Amino acid sequence: MNARSIALLAAVAILAGAVARPVAARAETCSLELKRLEGGPSVALGPGSDYIYRATYPQGFFMQISDQEGGPSHNPSAEAFARIVKKEPAKYNARHPYRGVATLGGHEFAFVLDAAKPEPEPEAKPEKPKSAPDASAPTRVLPTPYARLYFDFNRNGDLTDDKPVEAVESPFAGRSGPSFPRIDLTLDAGGTRFEYSFSLRAYAYGSEQFRYVSGQINSAAYREGKITLNGKQRRLVLIDFNSNGRFDDAFKVRDVVAPDGRVYPEFGDVLLVDPDPADPRGMMGIYDLAPATSRYPVASLVYLDGRYYDLEITPAGDKLTMTASSAPLGSVSNPNEGFGAVVYGDRGFVKITGGKGEPTPLPVGKWKLLAYTIDHTGYDPPPKPKDDAKKEGGGSLLESLASALMGAAGSSVPEVPRPRFTFVSAQATRDYPAIEVREGETAKLPFGPPYRPVVTVSYPEGEGKVSLAMNVVGSVGEHCTDLYVDGGRPKAPEFTIVGPDGKEVDRGKFEYG
Repeated sequence: MNARSIALLAAVAILAGAVARPVAARAETCSLELKRLEGGPSVALGPGSDYIYRATYPQGFFMQISDQEGGPSHNPSAEAFARIVKKEPAKYNARHPYRGVATLGGHEFAFVLDAAKPEPEPEAKPEKPKSAPDASAPTRVLPTPYARLYFDFNRNGDLTDDKPVEAVESPFAGRSGPSFPRIDLTLDAGGTRFEYSFSLRAYAYGSEQFRYVSGQINSAAYREGKITLNGKQRRLVLIDFNSNGRFDDAFKVRDVVAPDGRVYPEFGDVLLVDPDPADPRGMMGIYDLAPATSRYPVASLVYLDGRYYDLEITPAGDKLTMTASSAPLGSVSNPNEGFGAVVYGDRGFVKITGGKGEPTPLPVGKWKLLAYTIDHTGYDPPPKPKDDAKKEGGGSLLESLASALMGAAGSSVPEVPRPRFTFVSAQATRDYPAIEVREGETAKLPFGPPYRPVVTVSYPEGEGKVSLAMNVVGSVGEHCTDLYVDGGRPKAPEFTIVGPDGKEVDRGKFEYG
């Protein structure tokens, strides 16, 4: 979510001064047509591109290969592959083909990545005196790019009766290897057969002792249709965000909590309402969903235009139904203008927007904060700086953050009006207190400023060297994950270390990352 330092952008649905009442349930159903993304997995960035439809969370795969005879190798998919595949090509070109398994539409599909041409065997190193280490070890051979894909499209366990997919030239060539064209296939999910597409990218790289294969499978198709809600026609786009060949996956909370206490989502699918690829704001929040843009996590409830709707989606994504929810409502409030937040509870994930302390409806129950963005993004050119202190990069991290959220003038002066993203995003921890929402009452949903720096010390290389890390933490312990002021990062924070006697030991700067 993005923030604005001059004119606050509050394109959000706010219920002014009252608690929303449930409306009579009425179901609206629409059909969603499959749209395929052209080309391979390369992503075109910038407003007007298809980035908001193409950017998805991938299925990843990985294999470690030892270049030394008898050395350890590891392929997490090996057991599943052996269980599924009954017949393979008689010979592969790669000395170490990658054998993997993808899950699409709830079914397992086996595949093999192979080289386009026979890969040469490593040559032995010249003989050296016996005292020299590793005299008999073979010379490291750089990995041959994986440019041929055997895919078991018909899921019969036979990789020889499906035509291999050959890689094509890619803008990533030389950095990540060849790129495969979009791959189309037929899936079966929930008893419905439907067409689907995905892209596949593979990387091969090496070290002195090991070679590695890693890659990803991303959805390359989405669903699109129109629905009429409360008398208004809305354009819907449904994205298989977790790239598993289904369109009905709800977001969940991961069982594993980060060492710093942060809670992360298990990605499901994403619903876009009236998306505009030309709007730069749509580029923000692709992976955190909190920004007040058109993105909503697929869940049992959707909050749209001040109303809640029960959401139902078929596994194939071909039909979507939204029904005005009859769930009893209370509300929550937060004083920060232009915020978007994702909360979770018994009804799953819900994305809400609001600001200025006005009540935002929320179903009765206990809710916890997952993440938020406070967005003060401005579009008009800011006034010219009066002195060097106001130039881009001036001011401390916390001063920049405070001035942005309090509405102080920005620093950079673009030549033409354009979005100057000013926002702070943060992620809550498991210690965030559950908020109880009661019918007809308004509860406080705390987050946001004041922010404070928290520095942690570790010793990655023993007692002789320390590593310092700084986090910006909000009022209820939430960790800031992203921060922009007028389109750029604030000046990097500086530190000084002094000893017990008050003498300076060292100084430096923190780096974003």
